[in-house]
Amino acid sequence: MNQAEIKRRQAEQIAGILNLVTVFLIGNQMEKGGITYMSAAVYTCFLMGVLVSGGLSDALGKLLRSRRNRGQYRNILALRKSAFVFQGVLGLVGTAVTAVLAQAAAEGLFKIRYCVFVIIALSPAVLLRTFSCVLQGYFQGEAAELPRAVSGILRQFFTLGFGFLFCSILGDYGEKISSLLREANFTPMYRCLGAALAVCLAEAFTVLFLFILFKGSRRRESRMKQDGTYTGISSWDCIRGLSAGRWFRCCSEFLVGLPLLLGLALFGRKNQEEAGMLFQYDAYASRYLVVCGILVFLLCFLALPVTGKVFQYFRREEGRFARIVFQSGVHMGLVHGIFLSVFVAVMGTQISACLGGDSAELAGQMLRSGSSIIVLAALSLYFARFLQGMGKKYLLLCVLAFSAGAFLLLYFLTEKTGVLALVYGGVAAAFVLCAALGILAYRQMKIRMDWLGVLVLPLGAGGLAGLVCMLSGMLLTEVLGALPTVLVSFVLSGMVYWILLLMLRNFKELELEILPGGRLMGKIGQILHRY
Repeated sequence: MNQAEIKRRQAEQIAGILNLVTVFLIGNQMEKGGITYMSAAVYTCFLMGVLVSGGLSDALGKLLRSRRNRGQYRNILALRKSAFVFQGVLGLVGTAVTAVLAQAAAEGLFKIRYCVFVIIALSPAVLLRTFSCVLQGYFQGEAAELPRAVSGILRQFFTLGFGFLFCSILGDYGEKISSLLREANFTPMYRCLGAALAVCLAEAFTVLFLFILFKGSRRRESRMKQDGTYTGISSWDCIRGLSAGRWFRCCSEFLVGLPLLLGLALFGRKNQEEAGMLFQYDAYASRYLVVCGILVFLLCFLALPVTGKVFQYFRREEGRFARIVFQSGVHMGLVHGIFLSVFVAVMGTQISACLGGDSAELAGQMLRSGSSIIVLAALSLYFARFLQGMGKKYLLLCVLAFSAGAFLLLYFLTEKTGVLALVYGGVAAAFVLCAALGILAYRQMKIRMDWLGVLVLPLGAGGLAGLVCMLSGMLLTEVLGALPTVLVSFVLSGMVYWILLLMLRNFKELELEILPGGRLMGKIGQILHRY
């Protein structure tokens, strides 16, 4: 990965954080059950979108770059046109299939009656996302990563703004329908319709933004039609190359999203009482997944420069430095992840109280039980990026399939615990994924894990930081309230955690150079006479 790609991937992590913030904010505006309705629609359209356009922008960008480097400008035009036409038809088919199967998915798979119209309203996003992926692939073929990064962030701002607007307008109309028909579920359904329309409109504006940039970059079209070598390429060759280039990303995204869809389907079929099911899954999706997801995205944001340095050393054939940086990346991931997981577990009650809502107690229980998914998921993504870059695609798919099986197994073993079974299943899947990918990555690098320095010492320091959080929570919650207690506990436990690791000389000098805030920590270590 070059610096432009690292910046683009970091922008995608920021977009992911904004997406989860949008889910939380719009979820607070919805009535009970709204997030569950929206989740069913999003999971359905997401998996259909993965089948239609998963990995499309990366695959198209790679094909366009290879032909540009060989001077095959006319083939670039043919490939671009074939991709646009083929993916447009495929997107139309995907949208139509999603709309036709909406009732079967809502009532047959999820056992949720009131999300049929939400799925239908959200189905055009499959087609719109296909067009945006084609345009993003064009810019990546031009070695321009900025349009994709900016469009991803703009999409979230459009979704948030339109979401508040349409949820309010259609929500008021839904309240009138509910009072007229004496059916309370129409209010959250209409609010979800507003959110679905907001997503589609935000995607349409994203496509418009990319199209304007695309039109502005076509000044060299006439030269491309005349210059460069020409080797005939048919539409079938374009489609075949595009499909071959995106199959791995398509399969991996499908396997990652499959546990979420199966979890909602199994949980909905298991709980016959619809009101209780909606209440519990609302807390799971808008509280637990949001908090843990934001922290995972944050850790991935911090790990991307380290991953780039690993591949940079490999390109220079400096394997020894690549191994050192790789081990440092694992150490950084564990140090940050353990602290955040312990903090969320101990302060789960206070964090859920800060988020508000009627499900604060249930959300706190889920955070206490499943916060370990933060460190496990972040490390899994770190290992997965490395193995993907080394060409271990089939192993990655096998591990993802096993992790999905682990999710289902633990869900069935703990299904009597209600929505907590989804939490336990997610932790089990993340543990299997992290352990298997870590073993494969270390074998690929031909190095051994430093269990004492990389894992044991951070765990011990994390335990002491957790004790500080527990004591501060017991002493300050009733006096200061939830939010000040969380902030004070974070500062106190963080100081204890990092100072203890510095006193134990747990960081190497190279790690302090690549660690965010590492120079400051190095100066503190010098003051403490540890470095």
